[in-house]
Amino acid sequence: MIRYEALATAHWNPEPYPWSCVPELLDDGTCSQLVEGFPTTGFAFHQRVGGRTVRQFGREVVKRSGRALVLDQRATLDPPWRRLLTAFLSADYAARLGTCASMDLEPLSLEISLWRMPSGCFNPRHGNDPRKRLTQVVYLGGAGGPVQGGELVIHGAGEGTQGDVVLPATGGTSVVFACSPEAWHEVRRVTGGERLSVGLHFYQGAIS
Repeated sequence: MIRYEALATAHWNPEPYPWSCVPELLDDGTCSQLVEGFPTTGFAFHQRVGGRTVRQFGREVVKRSGRALVLDQRATLDPPWRRLLTAFLSADYAARLGTCASMDLEPLSLEISLWRMPSGCFNPRHGNDPRKRLTQVVYLGGAGGPVQGGELVIHGAGEGTQGDVVLPATGGTSVVFACSPEAWHEVRRVTGGERLSVGLHFYQGAIS
């Protein structure tokens, strides 16, 4: 299901802030199963976040505050999703991801969310909650066909687009990046298809 060797061999880029693109973290068969079983209910439509206009549908499925699970919706999901989320919650996965990111993730809180972004959705340039330490986004591809648009942009420190890194939302690929209020990034507008992804967000301190 998860190709751990992809994490082990991922290249970590120091600029403009630490990030890594992990190709083929999930194989095509796994992505197909997850897309087929991607939930269609329970999503909140986000239009305003932190004072900025966004267009995206999100659903929190697991929250672990320290070592305590404060939200666990695995039982409501299809078996492939239950297996994937259980793997993401494991100490082994945290250790492997932490090695990739050169970060100790074991003491951090974890939130796992599912995201649907049909055509017209976007999330403009923004930084992170000061308590967030690391984000991993795993792309599943599109529902009903390839995704057009919806690229993740890692913004450089220069003026305009100088130093920007543009990463397409390719199914099975994952992007990992260190978080801070100055870790500027965005999701470009989806122009065709529906962008499906799962996000892992590691926080310092308790979450609820």
